[in-house]
Amino acid sequence: MKNALRWACQDLRRFLQLDEANRQQFLYAPATAFTRCRQLTFERTAVLVLSLLKKTLSIELFDFFRALKLDTATKSAFVQARRKLKAVFFTSFFLHTTQVFYRRFPAKRWKGFRLWACDGTGLRLPNEAWVGNAFGWHQNQHSRVPSTRLLCYYDVLNKILVKVALHPREFAEVTMACPAIKDIPKDVIVIYDRGFASYAVLYLHMFYGSNCIIRLKKDFNPTVVAFLKSRAPELLVETPMPERATRCLRKLGHKVSRKDTIRYRLIRVELPNGEVEVLMTSLLHRRKYHRRHFAGLYNSRWGVETCFHILKSYFQAAVFASYTNESIRQEVWAMFALFNLQSMCQFALEKQVGQKTQGRKYAYQLNRNVGLGYLKRFLPALLLDGPKRWWARVKELLALLLSVLEPIRTDKNRVRKKRLMRGAERHIYEPNYKPSL
Repeated sequence: MKNALRWACQDLRRFLQLDEANRQQFLYAPATAFTRCRQLTFERTAVLVLSLLKKTLSIELFDFFRALKLDTATKSAFVQARRKLKAVFFTSFFLHTTQVFYRRFPAKRWKGFRLWACDGTGLRLPNEAWVGNAFGWHQNQHSRVPSTRLLCYYDVLNKILVKVALHPREFAEVTMACPAIKDIPKDVIVIYDRGFASYAVLYLHMFYGSNCIIRLKKDFNPTVVAFLKSRAPELLVETPMPERATRCLRKLGHKVSRKDTIRYRLIRVELPNGEVEVLMTSLLHRRKYHRRHFAGLYNSRWGVETCFHILKSYFQAAVFASYTNESIRQEVWAMFALFNLQSMCQFALEKQVGQKTQGRKYAYQLNRNVGLGYLKRFLPALLLDGPKRWWARVKELLALLLSVLEPIRTDKNRVRKKRLMRGAERHIYEPNYKPSL
């Protein structure tokens, strides 16, 4: 698996090499930007942003150039250099990490399908008026603050962020998800929570050839209510298209009327605490996709919630080095790219983790918080060092990652406690974890 990581890193290193087409796409002044021999080349500037600048900028620059054994650049020089870069570079780099993973690694699948969880989360932004005007606001009866919403598609088996969209909070998640369904590959099953319960979502998946599993509210419609009362384990349903779904689909260019029907499957899932969930799915074949599989499939959706926790706590998503709109976009997309790069390193070590912890009471995993701190400090070597040195440094990084393991305690019956995630404090972190960046 280390060979797969080596090829993946080489692909990412090549992406940092500017050709004429990339200069036009990624730079504001392609004819003049990064043409002179300076400390802050294009590659170094890009990797600096990718390394997530969470400490004071002078210290970040000192640590970065010390790792490269070079004289430190000034804060002013870095600020001027990053202004030459378009945020689209980091968006493209993030998408490239996803493509590289599926090309270089043997991705895990369920019955030939990739399992993606789709969900959204809010992200607090710097409290400046121009930021709110560009990204949107979150407000209550007392005040409003700049905030955006992230709609994420997350590969729950491989722990990779696949797609991310930023949108203002006033737009519903399901409204943003519907237009994106046409680009989902046919070998993907997307898992949604109750916020995405809609016949339009189901129709679009079936129309474009992908599949979905959606949790429904118990009072979603009379059919679901009757299904729960019947206590049947599953039910195949064919029903006319509701008016609301019809209007939504027409806005997206689909010729749908109330006379059209949609066929789907309802599945009853009983939880250990006695509660009952109802899942709606486009997977209609009862033998190939037995109902007993669906409780575990939907439970795997929790991986995207863990992803949000990692981004907000370990990656300190709400901390920004610069408060301009373009810099905020750069740092948000750089964070997603670094998340995927860390996931690749962890994927490459999975077999060794299993061998090292064989016979122990608990299953073990790599410590993502400490590992992120190591990855940040090795990032210059991984992406910028010469061909004779960089892979030796990556091996050092992998050895360090393998030395920080933590047990996986499932806590299956743990009661979920609702709490205020942001009170008077500026940033809130998970107990027992300290920032490693």
